[in-house]
Amino acid sequence: MKNLAPLVALATLLASPPSRAEYQLPTYTYSIRSGDFTETDILRQSFDRLIPGTTWLCSISAITSGLTAVCRSPNTRTDGVDVPSVRVAIRASCVGSIRIDEQTIHLSDLSGGFARLSIGCNRLDEADDGF
Repeated sequence: MKNLAPLVALATLLASPPSRAEYQLPTYTYSIRSGDFTETDILRQSFDRLIPGTTWLCSISAITSGLTAVCRSPNTRTDGVDVPSVRVAIRASCVGSIRIDEQTIHLSDLSGGFARLSIGCNRLDEADDGF
């Protein structure tokens, strides 16, 4: 009979309905800051954007396992020398037990432009009612 109690507890646990967190989809957010320009929002669809005040073109996309941002600068010519384009990428995900993931890149270019791009995902915990 002593061995029966753990089996009953395990059966009860396996038969219980899934927790709310198992059904919760993450919210994807992005933030762009460049000089006086600031934009922070929830990502509703993928987009490409030339970052104001810089020569960086960034693509922000939702993928199966999270969110990516890929930024590239164009080929430039400085003092008669060709400077090849630069490409940087970051990824944020809420895969598995990860509840919050935020990644940031700092972008500067030869024209003196500077910007910061952040992407993130967030799963609300069970205590949060969404308001």
